Amino acid sequence: FVVREETLCGARRRVAWADGAGRPVLILPGLYAGLDEGLFARVARLASRMGRPVALLEDRLAAGTLRANAGEVASLERQADEVAAFAEGLSEPPDLLALSAGWAVAGRARCARRVGWSPAAEPEAVRRAVGANPLLNEYYLRVHRRAFAGAGLVAPPVETTGAALGPVP
Repeated sequence: FVVREETLCGARRRVAWADGAGRPVLILPGLYAGLDEGLFARVARLASRMGRPVALLEDRLAAGTLRANAGEVASLERQADEVAAFAEGLSEPPDLLALSAGWAVAGRARCARRVGWSPAAEPEAVRRAVGANPLLNEYYLRVHRRAFAGAGLVAPPVETTGAALGPVP
């Protein structure tokens, strides 16, 4: 895979690319998921073994993309526009694999086929469920802090980040 930055609707996003022939595979992981996350890297490698082009978009709240955008927390609405612009730039409509928040922002993208999963259509529902479980809440807060620290930034309160993301488009 080759990692490079793409400009989408005026914002930067890190993308891992594998060259190939035929219809592309576009992978959108969920909140805070970076390009080096083991699960997503393995899925991308499996897809590329079929000889197809693969694009794995780093989440907007992963450290590399946060750094590229000086810590901007873009709304899910804005992220949906970015994903749609990225899909438009591909050679043909891709097959889409989207998980969690990736699925929430995938709706506007022009795709041949879609496979996705999300624990909830509404991020607020996830925050409530996580908030009700102290261990999950601590884990989520650690991931949140680690993403911003990895970008060399002070993590904003998690409540303000959730509010900035806004409702699912």
